[in-house]
Amino acid sequence: MSTTKENDQKLWQSVFTTAGGWSKAVALPDQQSASGPALAEVGGVVQCAHRGAETNGEALLPVNLTTYAPAQAGAWTPDTTAGGGAASWEAPALANADGTLVMVTTEGDSPEGHTPLVEYRLEPFRGQLTWKPQGTVMTNSGTRVAPAMAVLDGKVHLVYEDGELGYVGHLVYEGPGSWTRATGPDGKPTTTPGLRQIAKFGSRFRFRPMQRTSNIALAVHEGQLHMVLRTSRDSLELFHYVLDGGTWTGTDEPMSRPAPPADDLDAEQWQTSSQSAALASYDGKLHAVYPSAEGTDNLRHSTWTQAGGWTEPTDLVGHQSKHTPALLTFQDGPTGAQREALLLVHRGVQPS
Repeated sequence: MSTTKENDQKLWQSVFTTAGGWSKAVALPDQQSASGPALAEVGGVVQCAHRGAETNGEALLPVNLTTYAPAQAGAWTPDTTAGGGAASWEAPALANADGTLVMVTTEGDSPEGHTPLVEYRLEPFRGQLTWKPQGTVMTNSGTRVAPAMAVLDGKVHLVYEDGELGYVGHLVYEGPGSWTRATGPDGKPTTTPGLRQIAKFGSRFRFRPMQRTSNIALAVHEGQLHMVLRTSRDSLELFHYVLDGGTWTGTDEPMSRPAPPADDLDAEQWQTSSQSAALASYDGKLHAVYPSAEGTDNLRHSTWTQAGGWTEPTDLVGHQSKHTPALLTFQDGPTGAQREALLLVHRGVQPS
């Protein structure tokens, strides 16, 4: 079912396998969200956190949680705020920290006008799981762009945009309420990408209307951390970085398009998004899905390998959104018939 003409805030899901491609988009039963969701898996249960639906143009909204247990062939559970008063300006970030769900939100404003990042843990309280606040992760993010988390070698890594200082921050989770700056093998803080104010690639210059990005994407692929983001609010091009030792390495050019349409002289030569991308590693490839910036509401799908680089993005017809989706590699299907697959959850179309 297409969401093209719907003015709704539904969440939709699809499953991808290499053999079968993308399944038809199916709406989650009752879940609605003002922006894209976040996904993680704990104990075989898929966890989906998302902001609640907008009713009167609100920006800071409660965070809802819904879950799905593929092995039990069940449905998504009804939304719950899970107590704790968690709220966020943008999509939260989720990670499995040694069997406990950890969430980081962009919540509230500090007296200095910054947007603090706040940590929550989903823990038992009076017989039910509740978001337990763990304190402020970072007080001077200076932006409401959503952060991202991924687990590498048992450690939860967090990346966030520091719009005030003009770089990407990189932290490592040390336990409840404890975060430290990520370091390389030499013990020095990792060198992270700067955030550009204008984009210039060779002799080609492109000016874009000012608009915020939606999130930073982070995933582990073949034992390394990979990050995708837009480095400027004035540019829609996506950039790809890999953590190599203590440095996030990339190129001066955005993610390429190996085969842009030859009959369209205005076609982008780079991969561009109206928001940003979701990342996940599946079947030997790094997968990116993102809302297109080329006059369509279709999500786009591209994959990366070390040997081949990025593939030409393909439109996911029937999978439409103006918001960054979420991707998760998970075990799909009931017990005894499970297979590794890629789960996509995205918000429906929000008309301009």
